[in-house]
Amino acid sequence: MALSACGPKGRTGVTTTVQNSRSLRQVVGVVVVFATAEIGFRFWLFSPGFFHFSDWMAVTLPGSVAWEWANHAQVLFIPFVLRVLYKLFGYHTWYILLLNLVLWHAGLAAIVLAVYRVTRSRHALWLLMITFWPCIWSYLPLFWKDFTFGLFVWVAAGMCLLATTFRRPDSVGGRVRRVLFWTTLAAVLFCALYWRHNAIVTVAPLCLYLTHRAVLANTNPALGSFGYLARVGLAFSAVSALLIAMVMVHPALFGKPGQKGVTRNILMHDLIGISVLSGHDLIPEGAYLPGVTFADVQAQYAITPANVDRFIFGRLLDPNAPQKLSEEWALNVRRYPKAFLRHKGRFARTLLLRRPRVLKVRELEADMRISWAHLEWFTASVHDLMTLFPSSEYKITFSPTRRAICKMTNTWTRHMNPRLVWYLGCAIAGLFLGLIWLARDAERGACSQACDRVVLSGCLFLAALATIAVIVAFAPLSAYRYAFPAVLTSISGVIALALGVWGPRPKGV
Repeated sequence: MALSACGPKGRTGVTTTVQNSRSLRQVVGVVVVFATAEIGFRFWLFSPGFFHFSDWMAVTLPGSVAWEWANHAQVLFIPFVLRVLYKLFGYHTWYILLLNLVLWHAGLAAIVLAVYRVTRSRHALWLLMITFWPCIWSYLPLFWKDFTFGLFVWVAAGMCLLATTFRRPDSVGGRVRRVLFWTTLAAVLFCALYWRHNAIVTVAPLCLYLTHRAVLANTNPALGSFGYLARVGLAFSAVSALLIAMVMVHPALFGKPGQKGVTRNILMHDLIGISVLSGHDLIPEGAYLPGVTFADVQAQYAITPANVDRFIFGRLLDPNAPQKLSEEWALNVRRYPKAFLRHKGRFARTLLLRRPRVLKVRELEADMRISWAHLEWFTASVHDLMTLFPSSEYKITFSPTRRAICKMTNTWTRHMNPRLVWYLGCAIAGLFLGLIWLARDAERGACSQACDRVVLSGCLFLAALATIAVIVAFAPLSAYRYAFPAVLTSISGVIALALGVWGPRPKGV
């Protein structure tokens, strides 16, 4: 399925081939040693990982221990995976931490090897330093489904970039390896799609790249021609329908009812914003808790306009009433479109400009069973489920050395972590640059693999933009963790674009 190799044609001497093979093995060895050492070090530093209540005890833990207790119809794959791990290896809480570390380094290794195979320069090994990028260092130990989902996408992006360096296999063994590679990539995308209930907006652009590869491999039309665009459009429509069907039948496959509480919170947040910014109390009367007035909601909105949890869990509004909230939402969005857009604009500004939050050492050491036990919806049954796990794995317990290292690195990442607007700017600029390059260079006979990488970068940038757009439109709070997949796709997109636009070119191009 791979496109023809980029570079000058001609016979290659045996000596050069042997040297290239030896150099590649050395680079692979360095990558493997670095990844092993880094995984071991970070596992030692952060074991067993940080468990946030909403993702761990309220959603994942009940279903992973007893399937009949799974209470979130759109998050069923994670408990299923953990149940399998519990049966195979016993009850431990560090599985997600190890999974995060392995996924990150697998994707990074694929990217480094792709860059080396294109440039034949050992300077590609400097890309291993991305592992110390502030958001990467800070968020890999955290158990939020958003981070692990983003890492699955990161692996898929790395594998796609690595695939742009493959030649068309001539031997049977090469064809078998090609099938195994693409099967693994499909499995990674499958896990990504089911790991997060709104993952389709991030996964679909990567599937667009795969349809591009399939069309060029089977028909080889000119890039940008009507035949190419028609075939890609038809294939991507079929793939999109398949993705939607997979998402819709996901809860039915497991026999779990839907859960609309999160949707109600999103609609309620929009109604709050429209009400405050229009000056009219449009919040249904049944949603107010006893003793709460519209003035209380206005005061809270002035403080936290981009966080509905402050209204729901701040004991101002009832998340379970009224039942016809969608009708109220649709009516008032039509009546006050300017207020609605202003509300979304405030949310977007808060999301893009706020510096990402990095948990402090004392927060990483917090025991979620104790921190949330005072809430009335924290049930004793969920608390007792933790007794199945070793007591030493309830939370991170830092030794003096580990605490000192963690405190030093967290202080550094807190000040160096870029705001989300920088990644958004990279995605927009990279997308336009890639389109301009394709329009100018592809027509002049540029290397097919270079075009392939630029197309991949465009799909990655589209994934980042779509992820951010969906967060602004539907997220109940401006949490940076929602945008973590957009961060990773922006980083991989920049690398793919640089490799396509400024990478080695064949003579005469």
